[in-house]
Order: sequence, then structure tokens, then C-alpha cells
Amino acid sequence: MKNRKVIMTEGKIYPKLLIFSIPLVIASIFQLTYNLFDYIILGWFSETKIASQAAVGVANPIMNIFLSLISGLCVGLAIHSSELYGKKDITNLKRQISSCLISGVSAILILTILFIALLNPILNISNVYDPSLRHQVYSYLLIISIGFIFSFIFNFYASVIRSFGDSYSSLLFLIISCVLNISFNILFVVGFKLDVLGVALSTTISQFISALLMILYSKIRYKEYLVLKRNEYVVDKELLKISSSYAIASALQQIVLFVGKYIISTQVNKYDAVTIDAFTSSTSIDQFFFAGAQNIGHASAIFIAQNKGAKNYSRAKKGFLAGLSINIVYGIIITLLLVIFRKDMLNLFISNEEAIQESKDLVISKGMLYVNIMCFLYLCPCVTNSIQSYFRGIGKLNIVFYSTFVQIIGRVLFSLILISTTNDPLSSTAYGTGIGWAFMISFELPFLITYWKTEKNLSN
Repeated sequence: MKNRKVIMTEGKIYPKLLIFSIPLVIASIFQLTYNLFDYIILGWFSETKIASQAAVGVANPIMNIFLSLISGLCVGLAIHSSELYGKKDITNLKRQISSCLISGVSAILILTILFIALLNPILNISNVYDPSLRHQVYSYLLIISIGFIFSFIFNFYASVIRSFGDSYSSLLFLIISCVLNISFNILFVVGFKLDVLGVALSTTISQFISALLMILYSKIRYKEYLVLKRNEYVVDKELLKISSSYAIASALQQIVLFVGKYIISTQVNKYDAVTIDAFTSSTSIDQFFFAGAQNIGHASAIFIAQNKGAKNYSRAKKGFLAGLSINIVYGIIITLLLVIFRKDMLNLFISNEEAIQESKDLVISKGMLYVNIMCFLYLCPCVTNSIQSYFRGIGKLNIVFYSTFVQIIGRVLFSLILISTTNDPLSSTAYGTGIGWAFMISFELPFLITYWKTEKNLSN
């Protein structure tokens, strides 16, 4: 079988980062296509269209808090795996993988039970009181929550093999999962007319199958690391403590980000279905483009961590600069794409049926209020994700958390103030987001300069 691993500790830096980053960026596009197709298929084939989209739009910020927790945990765990792999410490690498898998599965099962038990209070806090909307949101989230454990397993194994330098394998299985999700959506929504329930079932079933395939592949392809004997399934407290420090900081950073978005969405939920739909459509475009910047940052973090483990400190710093320049070029490209095609992108979300044309026009006009501002701000997350990659790579995830917290405070505070004064949630959220990013960059830069000059946590 062809070796898909990228050796980060030797060779030319730009080709290595690009070869490793490109599958991650493509994977993020498929991941978001996976999510966007759910939303689009409801807009085209659901019997209630905009109402069904509004239900998923209300559910997504809640769901994303928990999915971001899973993603953040796995990204943090992979930083420690990258260091151990860079050191070629296979014994402790296997013990770390075992410890994190056992602890992670246990934690996600407990969180899933708590989520289901608290679902009604969560919907109350989210200002979801309309009976029809609430029923759809509750049903959707209940089925989605069953898939949390499958999402963790998939992300755990994908993150581990990425820490070995293999970003292609997880892309392959994400494509398979995406194709499965689209196929089940067509079956359940178009064929069986299950609307929101069908979308939730499609997602959960696809997650189960892709998690199973990922386990089988990982254990076959990387059996020297991932096939453990019965006596190797242990929880090493010391290794778990180190991994947990990375994982918790990474998870908190992700949770803070999505809690901030959730708080803003609770204010948007007070408006009509058209406004909720416009908000969800326009912010979905954000997620589509931001994911690329995040994954270029993740690739840079793994590069830095592996070279830190191998004591190639100068190469680690050069990798950061290479990742930053790649991210800036990416930001320029997506800015141009959005400036040119922003209205066409919004137009994709809802069908062209004459009966709903007036509502569709309103959704697009409201969505444009947001997108017209955001398209000129996209370089900011490219820069911030690259800066955070340096701190992830050297293990200073607390700085990543603090900078995200500062960003969210600024974003939420100014968004809520502007919403209350202008009664325009779309433009207000866009301006608040820009202000939050300005806060974040101002916070991160002094730390970056200090840690760069002193090589603190990198070589000492």
C-alpha cells in the first residue's frame, strides 16, 4: 500500500506543508458540503422549506457546541501524539492513544446522556417557544446526539493518523461519509418525505458507518501503533494528564467560540423564520470558507509539534512562517470568490419555486446585509488561525483559549449592542465579528513576538 505519510521533520518546508494541508482543506470542504447539503435539500425538497430550514438553523448552534467540544478534544490530543511521534517514542505513543481513547469514549457517553436530559431547558434558553419549530428542533437534536459517540471515534482516529503525517486517509473516509449522507438524505427527505427527521437520521447513520470504516482502516494501515493487545489497553495517568492539558485547552477554545455564536443566535431566534433562514444561510458561507483557514492552521501546528519533538527548532519556526503565508494567500482567494459570487452562493440555499419566490428574495436581501460586510474581513481569521497554530504547536494552548475568549467577548458584546440599537441582526453580527477579530489579533501579537524571540516552550 502506498505510504501516505508526510515526513515533517525533513525536506523542503513549503511542499511538505502544502501536501499535508491540501487534503485537510479539501476534507473541510467535504465536511461542510456534508452539513450544507442537509440545509439545501430541505430548502429544495422539504414540504415546508423555509420553516424546516429555520428549525435546522436554530438547532445548528446548539449542536455545534457539542461537536466543537469533540473536535477540540481530538485536535488537542493529536498535538501530544505529534510530539511523541516526532520523538519516535512508540511505547508511550501507544499508551497515550489507549489512555485518550478510553477516557474520551467514557466522557462523550456521559456528555451525551446529560445533553439529552437537558435538551428541553436548552431550548428554553435558546428562545425556541413556537410549538411547531420546537418539536422539529427537539427531534433533530435528539437523533443527532446519538451520533456524538460516532463523531468522537471518527475524529479521534482521524486526528491520530494526521499526527503521523497522513492527512489523505481521513479525507478519503470523509468523502465516503459525505456521499453516504447525501444518498441517505435523498432517500429520507426526497423519497420518504421525512423532512428534518430525515436529515438527522442521514447524518447519524453516515457517522456510524464512517466511524466503523475509519477504525478498520486505521488498525490495518497503522497496526504497529493502533492495534493494542489486551494488556496494552491502559490509562496512563501521567500521559493522560499531558494530553488532557492540550485537549481541554483546545476544547475550551472551540466551545467558547461556538457558545459566543450560540448567544448571538438566541437573539436572532426572536425574529421571524425569514430572518433566521437568512442568518443561517449567510453564516454557513462563513463556515465553508473559515474551515480552510482553520485546517491550514492545524497542519502548521502538527508540523511545529513534530519538529519540536525532533528538536528541529529552527525548522519549526520556518514552518510557522510558511503556514502563515499559505493562509494569507488562501484568504485573498476566498475574499475574491465571495466578492464575485456572494449572491449566487446565497441563491443556492432555497428552491426557485414561484410559490415561495417572495420569501426567497427576502432571505437573500437580508443575507446580503451580512455577506457584503464579511467578504472584506476574511483575511483576519486566516492570520489569527496561523498565529494560534504556533501556540498549539509549542503546547501553549492556554494562549489560544485566552485569545479566543477575548475575541468572543468583543464579538458578542458589540453584536448584541448593535442588534438592540439598530434592530438589524445581520449587519450587527458582521460588524461585531470584525471587532472581535481586531481584539483577538491585538491580544495575540504581543505574545507571539515574546515567544518567538525567546523560543519559550519551543527549545526551552
